[in-house]
Amino acid sequence: MRVSDGRREALGDIESQVAAALSGAGAYAVLFAGAIGLLLTLYFPALQGEFVADDHPYILGNLQIHELDLETLAQLVNPWSELSANVANWAPIHMLLHALEWQAFGSAVFGYHVVQIVVHALGSVLLVALFRHWGLSALASLFGGLLFLVHPANVEAVAWMSQLKTTGALVFAVGALILQRERPLLALLCFALALLTKALAIFALPAAVTVLIVRSGTRREWIWIAGWIGFFLFYLAPQFAAFQRVGEAALPLHPDPLVAARTIPAIAARYVAMGLTSLGVSAFQDTPRALGWLDPWWLAGSIGIAAFGIRAVLSLVRKRDEAIYWAWLVTAWLPIAQFFPFNYVMADRYLYFPLPALIGLVLVAGGDAIHRLPASRRRGVSLGALALGVALLVGFAARLPARAGVWRSEATLTMDSVRHSPDGVPAQLQKARTAAAHGDRDGVVRALEKLHERGFRKFDAITANPVFQPYISDPGFQKALGAILRDSIQGLEAIAAPNQAELRGIAMGYLALGELDRAALYFERAIDYGGPLDGHLKRQLTELQQLRRQPRP
Repeated sequence: MRVSDGRREALGDIESQVAAALSGAGAYAVLFAGAIGLLLTLYFPALQGEFVADDHPYILGNLQIHELDLETLAQLVNPWSELSANVANWAPIHMLLHALEWQAFGSAVFGYHVVQIVVHALGSVLLVALFRHWGLSALASLFGGLLFLVHPANVEAVAWMSQLKTTGALVFAVGALILQRERPLLALLCFALALLTKALAIFALPAAVTVLIVRSGTRREWIWIAGWIGFFLFYLAPQFAAFQRVGEAALPLHPDPLVAARTIPAIAARYVAMGLTSLGVSAFQDTPRALGWLDPWWLAGSIGIAAFGIRAVLSLVRKRDEAIYWAWLVTAWLPIAQFFPFNYVMADRYLYFPLPALIGLVLVAGGDAIHRLPASRRRGVSLGALALGVALLVGFAARLPARAGVWRSEATLTMDSVRHSPDGVPAQLQKARTAAAHGDRDGVVRALEKLHERGFRKFDAITANPVFQPYISDPGFQKALGAILRDSIQGLEAIAAPNQAELRGIAMGYLALGELDRAALYFERAIDYGGPLDGHLKRQLTELQQLRRQPRP
């Protein structure tokens, strides 16, 4: 689809120069190299950042990917395998990428960070190509890709090593959309790889369908899209089988259903604001709920959803290109909308898939608005918009190193989360540790009670920390910790056929509760199950048996 003559007039020589610069594959290769160099500079504070949070179960502590052999490959592709169960997803491409990384880098973090830089740069450059492919001007396409490249909200997905599933899935999904009409077989392959990297890449399917609706797809093109749908249906059952192993049912957004209902559009408004301004980014967010009917985020979100919904429907009825971006945005937003709440109801990384569509919508709407202006005003407004865009890019790039520095360690992540979400889970853990270190028994109990209210179940963060040992026999501490332990055990025991790691988790929970006989039973079941934890479990069971033989007071 060609850019309109009116819009070309408005952009003038600048547009022509950018269009000429982006002609040919070599130009995109140069753009890719430049993007990598820019990211290495801006992300420098994170390049030696340690393994944090999910990096441990996915990479550092995932012994099953440390040896890349036929047995590992069989585990990767089997959705019912121990490996798929332990990561609670059928994501063989994600795990294969980490296995390859481990062979190359071992536990040296620098290589993992560079891989993330390269993949994010590739995704950003592919977005430039996709925007052009869908009819945006060369200048608007370049601006959109650069905006995504340096957006501070993307730092979490890029600096967090285990989020290779997010950056990688976007590359495959965007590749599928670029290839959809001219290379349909390769497009189907890319879509399959995207889903097998991360399930949320499903946004590519509605976007591809909308392309054919808007641009009157041929029968042959619809047949190929049927192949996309067929693969998605094939993927659903194995993914569900793996995902249900997570064993955690997050608490509702709020006990009051009306508060929960208001919070959903409030979160959507926060995401839009974050996408447009980069304000509100934070590690491990815990979003305030929309407690009242006059909550500004709820009001903005409700009005915005209604207005955007009408515009999205009209654009589809009128078969405008804008509808493609709406399809992408809506289907990328629905899984993170909190209709089914997560333990972290909002996160920077959740914006990684909706953000390109939001950028595309702004560019399309801006271009249409300029095109409707009188010819005498178009060039001046276009140059003003270009200046504003450059200022936004510079501002985002200036913020990025500070955000990258947050991902140096668990401690810096906790500090950032506490600063932005003082009532969130990391903040309550920090309060509990601080209170314990200062002998504040009541402070420890209050923090544990708030952790329980927020659905916290990772009890080993408490039981394995020596700072809490002086409080083990305290009745208030036991009661607060016991509530967390029982919720965790209940979630794991609800799994139909728990694997070795899950059985060990149950055993550790009962051990922390002081129920030694039940702990021993689950240690024995975990050993009988067999797996990479055998040696560790046998040592733990021996220690437990010695403890059981000791006389009890």
